[in-house]
Amino acid sequence: GRDADNTLVQRKRDLLQLKKSMNVKGYFDLDNMTLQAVEAEIVKLQSRQSRSEGAKKSAPSATEDRARMNVPGDDWEAVPCKKGGKVVAVDDQKQVKTFKAVDKSGALGQRNLLQGLNLYHNVIDSTLESRIVSSVHQAAAQGKQGKLAGDTFVPSDSKRCAQLQYGVGFYNSKEHRLDPKAKIEAMPEYLKPLLEVLQSECIIDRSRMPNTAVVNIFDHGEWTPPHIESKDFARPIATFCLVSDAEFYFGDKGGRVQLNGSAMSGHVVIQPRRSLLVLEDDIVANEVEHGTSPVTTPRISITFRRRA
Repeated sequence: GRDADNTLVQRKRDLLQLKKSMNVKGYFDLDNMTLQAVEAEIVKLQSRQSRSEGAKKSAPSATEDRARMNVPGDDWEAVPCKKGGKVVAVDDQKQVKTFKAVDKSGALGQRNLLQGLNLYHNVIDSTLESRIVSSVHQAAAQGKQGKLAGDTFVPSDSKRCAQLQYGVGFYNSKEHRLDPKAKIEAMPEYLKPLLEVLQSECIIDRSRMPNTAVVNIFDHGEWTPPHIESKDFARPIATFCLVSDAEFYFGDKGGRVQLNGSAMSGHVVIQPRRSLLVLEDDIVANEVEHGTSPVTTPRISITFRRRA
């Protein structure tokens, strides 16, 4: 009856919440699980939790870790996802990491400087990552041979990394503005699976889907100088991180990153490999500088924007 159905839905929610709190990896086929099966999984997880409590008591808390690492505090939010246009199911939710930080100079008041900054973990798997990385290197090789249109391939310059640009507008990285006269290739097939992730995971609405892409190919010592996103491009702005983690700095004094050569100081945000960092239309995208520190291992970032 209806009461039994409601109990099953509630216990499925309890199972997911317990899984989340324990940071348990794996997948539950909730649509095909009976109440008895759900209860059995809950018992298993609770038993595992009890066995590990002793070890957890001696471990430092997340707050203590953040204090030692001098990084912004963060929260997790459960965001419902209407995948494929279907009715939202109990398991159609993803965990989004948000951040909080206040300007040290007081110039921007007590507002959260990182309002609008969202981090999505493990949005792609290693197979897709490997396929895209291979395609990026093939395209870069073509660019070096002059086989790509116009300014599609931008070679590395001093400490700036090599780039591939696609879509309806060239992004001048040195001046952080749109250059509509530059000629670049259309969005390639190898990037379309990432656009599908943005849509299928309800991260960016279909009406706001990006139409430009910048692929940054970082080698040892190369970095992204601090900048504020150009108003030539609509928000949100989405960046995938491949091959290795990225270390972002966000301005903490008047919204500005402090520079000493290529060394930066500010609020640090680590973007893990195969994750997605999104800047929504808020203070973090419009008033706060961000940049990435010089890499010690190769990394690829792919940033999608929509020409405004």
